[in-house]
Amino acid sequence: MLVFANIMDDPKLSDRLAKAEAAFADTEPPAELTEDWKTVAEFFGVISKAFAGVDPTDGDQLRKAQATLGDGIDAQAAAAGEAGIRITSYGKKNCAKADDAVAFLTDACDLLTKKELRKVFPADDPVAEGKDFGKDFLECIWTGKTAKASVMVMPLDKLKADYLDKSTPLSAVEGLENGNAYRGTIGIGRLSSKGHAVSFSHGDLGGFVSVQTGDRGSRVVDVPIASDLAKAAAGRL
Repeated sequence: MLVFANIMDDPKLSDRLAKAEAAFADTEPPAELTEDWKTVAEFFGVISKAFAGVDPTDGDQLRKAQATLGDGIDAQAAAAGEAGIRITSYGKKNCAKADDAVAFLTDACDLLTKKELRKVFPADDPVAEGKDFGKDFLECIWTGKTAKASVMVMPLDKLKADYLDKSTPLSAVEGLENGNAYRGTIGIGRLSSKGHAVSFSHGDLGGFVSVQTGDRGSRVVDVPIASDLAKAAAGRL
């Protein structure tokens, strides 16, 4: 399960909340999770309605939206957080395959936070572009003034067949399943000689985090940053 990170600072706040609400509404949970599922679904329903159409960069809009939530929202958020942890724990223990798991990852941009991306973009806010190529094939590309970063996710068997088994890594990356560093940036259906990429996996999903600092990137700079971001992304799958 994806933990929604830094969502209140996201320019796509309204869309992400609507997607989260729809993900719960459209999925029937296992019987053991019925009550927890209902708790989280109701919470997302409340905040999705409150923040519909709100620009999170507009302080007045945010304050008005928050004012509609009422005094009980903190307790509701805490209950939803605890329920979400139980849902995540259940998924890790009982869902052997990504197709059988409770799928909340609807936008790869949710895999990395603004704080984590500061390692790539220390001086500016990059523009994020999320791409959905179908179930479990997702990508997000961040473009800044002097740097680029991306994360892509797909079923692990496809990642191995289409990428890992056909590529020669520069080096292994410790602390990651299927973790290796590569020259060039790697996305879904796109390759570039600039920058560097690090592969990762968790369960039946895997992907790449790519980083390009400067005009062409630097291995000494790109690979450590991409490795840290890959670990963060893998932890949210």
